[in-house]
Amino acid sequence: MDRMGYASAVGTMRVYEKRLLDQARIDRLVDSRDADDAFKILQETEYQRSMSGIKSPRDFESVLKTELEKVYKDLYKMTKDRELIEILALKYDYQNIKVLLKHWALGQETPREMLSDMGTLPADELKADFDAQDFKSLGDNFSATFTETMTDYEKNKDPQRIDMVADKHYYSHMNELKNELKDIPIVQDYISYQTDRNNILSLLRAKKQERDLKFVEDLIHEGGEIPRDLLISLLNESYDNIAAKLKRFKSGQRIVRGIQSFGETGSLSVLERELDNGMMEIIKPSKAVNFGPEPLFAYVAAKERENKLLRIIMVSKINNISPEKIRERLRDLYV
Repeated sequence: MDRMGYASAVGTMRVYEKRLLDQARIDRLVDSRDADDAFKILQETEYQRSMSGIKSPRDFESVLKTELEKVYKDLYKMTKDRELIEILALKYDYQNIKVLLKHWALGQETPREMLSDMGTLPADELKADFDAQDFKSLGDNFSATFTETMTDYEKNKDPQRIDMVADKHYYSHMNELKNELKDIPIVQDYISYQTDRNNILSLLRAKKQERDLKFVEDLIHEGGEIPRDLLISLLNESYDNIAAKLKRFKSGQRIVRGIQSFGETGSLSVLERELDNGMMEIIKPSKAVNFGPEPLFAYVAAKERENKLLRIIMVSKINNISPEKIRERLRDLYV
């Protein structure tokens, strides 16, 4: 990899980073009178460029979607290593696949507006190939996902397994890309952490639902720092024991706090927030990189985090949630 070749792109990222919402702007949004007031504040930011034709705060999802689509298009133009952005974009491909498959299982046509344009595959082409049941041009990973998931559904008639089978292929696909970018540490750490995050949350949901071992084996994926076998073995352990055995891994103290809260309340919200904040610890060191692709990767991840925070704020404002309650749900910022 030619790190010097990213010098110009890194300079651009430093400009883009300054446009990310800082804590002061987030506080203004949280403390705003209502959804209309919050929407007006958002118009003073970078998101104004994505608000053309949008008048109501209830249409904020269109604004967030348009903004992220612009970010991905910009970054694809800047990076010479397309796989770098594909790692982040891949989740949208698999979201699209799951949407198509769930409508297929219900015997329904998939509305085009439910598909994302941020994946590595153009959504229109993906839908056309799916409607024609012709997966050859999609590549081995996506073709196998469609084929196996449809076969599984026809056998089990269980819509929940659509997510499970598709997710198995998603994490396998991510790890293929991870192996192709071994010389970029942030990619290795990001994928390992994302896998651990998913696995921990899946394990606890399954435990709460009193699922059996076979079910959990289908939920837990390879590729994280935490060994898959260890996580599966924790299904019947107490929450205290689970926390103790996961404490030594990355973001261990965060994991402990989140699991303790889950054991007390039955809610995963604290653990989800703690794990999301742990991701910031992985991408923030990219601020010190002057030559290399890390700042591009980190900027997209930071923009997605910002997007998520704005969704939490706008949904809360529309539902008249107090600023105090909103702050309990917010995550750390990249800036």
